Amino acid sequence: MHPLRPVAEPAEIAAAVAFPAGPDARYVTGVQLPVDGGLNAMSGQPAVAE
Repeated sequence: MHPLRPVAEPAEIAAAVAFPAGPDARYVTGVQLPVDGGLNAMSGQPAVAE
């Protein structure tokens, strides 16, 4: 059960891990950055028909 497909490539995870250490994150403090393809945001509700 994975909301976004396909599963992330290692480079995609590495970019998220490296972000807090880079200059673009200098004003980012005290935040959790889930890198889980939307699994954390799932509510268990069925998808809404378009």
